[in-house]
Amino acid sequence: MIDINRILDKLFSLQRFGIKPGLQRTLKLSELYGNPHEKLKALHVAGTNGKGGTCSYINSILMEAGFKTGLYTSPHILKFNERMRINGRMISDKKLTELAEPLLDYAETHEATFFEITTVMAMKYFADENVDFAILETGMGGKYDSTNIIMPEISVITAIDIDHSEYLGDTIEKIAKEKAGIIKAGIPVVMAENPENVESIIEEKCRLTGSELFRTNDFVDLEKHPGIDPLKRNVITAIKAVDILKEKFNIPDEAIHRGIQNVVKNSGYHFRQEEISPDPMIIMDVGHNPQAVQALIDTIDIKYPGKKFNLLFGAMGDKDLKSILKMINKISNKIILTNAGTSRAAKPDNIRKIATGLGIDIDKVIEKPEDAFDYLYSLKEDFIVCGSFYLIGSILENSDNDFIIDFIKNNMI
Repeated sequence: MIDINRILDKLFSLQRFGIKPGLQRTLKLSELYGNPHEKLKALHVAGTNGKGGTCSYINSILMEAGFKTGLYTSPHILKFNERMRINGRMISDKKLTELAEPLLDYAETHEATFFEITTVMAMKYFADENVDFAILETGMGGKYDSTNIIMPEISVITAIDIDHSEYLGDTIEKIAKEKAGIIKAGIPVVMAENPENVESIIEEKCRLTGSELFRTNDFVDLEKHPGIDPLKRNVITAIKAVDILKEKFNIPDEAIHRGIQNVVKNSGYHFRQEEISPDPMIIMDVGHNPQAVQALIDTIDIKYPGKKFNLLFGAMGDKDLKSILKMINKISNKIILTNAGTSRAAKPDNIRKIATGLGIDIDKVIEKPEDAFDYLYSLKEDFIVCGSFYLIGSILENSDNDFIIDFIKNNMI
């Protein structure tokens, strides 16, 4: 009998080992499994914002072109299995257990981290299933990220901003250098539009490694892809990566159009400015740093100019809460604060103090995310839930609201 809860408890217990630089443990774990990373044809995606979306669009396009795909993203929203998908289907509990058990003893003895072991599990899964392409999202890093043992077909770098500065550096230039660590000698690089100081760092790394650099803002012909919103950088970055693959593989333009259209179904790409209800209008968004929240605000301004929403907000304690609060205040009627559902979350009362210092009124503090959601839902007024993957995950996991239960059943299981 499969005891998936026992396996997941052991996996999550590895989080106590934190985040460690270096690839030695990941390489050893991979060696225990016969080095599956050497058997994969991969696309490797790093960045601060948009990397999960870029991976999801690439995956969906390649599926529509008839390829068998493996998609590795993080974090999950509701269920761990979301992190590993083949042709859009989440890994089964049985397969997950088979992959994890042989590695857990080594992980404990050598203090391998949660992300290191899950990365190797994904690579083994994709190699065993003979996927045509593995699309791999880095964790927070680049050079020392566990996924960086791969030798990809293409390296992709999305929008870079200051985040996880305690690990990656306290300036955008330092963070850009870390992210540029996925660039390999002679492997083409796709770069999303970035600030000039970031782009110059990527350019220099490409020059040193002899890697051809493709800028999305220079090379994507939107006339070939009618209906694509030029603000959606994830889509444009994905299209450019696919355009490079088209030089060696048969990927018709129609597959690109279908892939973009079917990204939620094909990749499980939920809660990126997603409208989950029309009446009242409920929008959920997992953006969790200033750049990502600004993207949400920009979309709201374009789609619903001048409209104000009630806001449910919770975030991690290490985020730039001042900047984010200023942004969401521009589109808010009422702001409800809650705990984002993890030990790393900012305390709602602390967020309220920051908001008060900025002259921003907070309507209520409701500690439990599911109770906060129910309160806003009961008002029958349009609202947005934003600030964290963990906030939305906590609502989905703990809510007994019939609307949420039905949404999960119809869209996520």
